[in-house]
Amino acid sequence: SHLYALTEDSDEIGEAGVRQEHGRRVKIGELQPCRDSEDCVYLIDEAHLIGNDLFEMADGSRFGSGRLANDFFDFAEIPKSERQVILFGDTYQLLRGGKESMPLFGDYQRKRGMTSIELHLSEMYEVRERAGILSAVRAIGESIAKGEYAELNLVSGDGLCVVSRDAASNMVQEYYRDRLMKSWFIAQSHKQTMRFNHWIRPRILAASSEAVVASGDLLEAHLAPKPQGNGQSPFNEAISIVSGDRVIVESVQSQDAVVHQSLNGRPDPIPLAYMHVHCSQLREVPLLILSEFLLAVKPELEPDVSIALRVHNAPEKDERNATKPPISLFRYGYASTAHHAQGMAQPFCFVDASYEGSRHSEGYFRWLY
Repeated sequence: SHLYALTEDSDEIGEAGVRQEHGRRVKIGELQPCRDSEDCVYLIDEAHLIGNDLFEMADGSRFGSGRLANDFFDFAEIPKSERQVILFGDTYQLLRGGKESMPLFGDYQRKRGMTSIELHLSEMYEVRERAGILSAVRAIGESIAKGEYAELNLVSGDGLCVVSRDAASNMVQEYYRDRLMKSWFIAQSHKQTMRFNHWIRPRILAASSEAVVASGDLLEAHLAPKPQGNGQSPFNEAISIVSGDRVIVESVQSQDAVVHQSLNGRPDPIPLAYMHVHCSQLREVPLLILSEFLLAVKPELEPDVSIALRVHNAPEKDERNATKPPISLFRYGYASTAHHAQGMAQPFCFVDASYEGSRHSEGYFRWLY
């Protein structure tokens, strides 16, 4: 069974799936009735990525209540039904909210009246090429388990290189010039990732980095372009990227295009400024990137802009006229926060071990883990 009526690739939910909340229209994928058998056992991997904080997508739409953990257990009717769930996860990773809001931990389960059994696995599958990383992971995990945060000694080994900031600067530039699509910089905050973006771009793009987006720029999709209409749109054939994918800009057609989107109840249209670029992943299809999202300090859009973007990208009522490319949400893809990077991987990652809070804390050790 599917939890929600709305899937990531579906916009056809009708007016029943649109609600008025806090003065704005919100597109909602309604929670569906469970059709699984009463003796069903669910196996959920990577459960440390599941929290219960309110989540809405970049365009303002959301799934169900926006609280994934609650929605799943309401859907499966656990513990009211005979259904059971087995959660596999890493309890040392960054928390998605607090432990009381994560189904991986007993606090959440007990709060919902569930009986839980916890089994802690101690063996690690050793891979020689990553022995240094695994050794560091084991040391950090043991410190978290014991609640000991006074000191931490990490040493270089297979897969792990501990270097000074000056040495790292030269290494980062070398890797980003030669292995751009395989390199990633991980930092604590969105502000730090933006600072790194502004530092690395001139070093690999030279004079062209003065432009907001230039040929050779690395971008990451946050809200990827979706197929239009009935699939016959000329823009559909080459759309092959999904959120989280990174692309390299081949050429820039326009830096300052604007479309004005009218909204019901608004006296003036909302301007949507965008850049018109081409990248190899989309072949000849243009990629329209919302300028405000690319350059914003905040990780989310303003409400009016979010609504205007969703209206602009909505499928044409007459599918034969579905010829406009959607405006997508992209950011520079050179760096990421650890929260955003959870569940993803790149061959070469550079971790900035600086931390804005106390480095003798569980929070820092979880972040470093």
